[in-house]
Amino acid sequence: MKYGWKYYFEPTPQNVGKWMLGIEGVLVGVGSSAFLLEEKELAFYILLATGILNKLGNFFAQTNEDQNGK
Repeated sequence: MKYGWKYYFEPTPQNVGKWMLGIEGVLVGVGSSAFLLEEKELAFYILLATGILNKLGNFFAQTNEDQNGK
């Protein structure tokens, strides 16, 4: 697995995608709860971190060595 700018438009490996979705789901739940409890500044920063995390997952790419099992 590689990480870098040139891999942004490459497909994200499935295991990274699943972890990112799980973490994002938890963060959205926590951010929503914070918003409902009128902690609007905390909710904003949690949801901002969720958006940044979503974009960071695009920088991972699977290499040929990973696909061949080496």
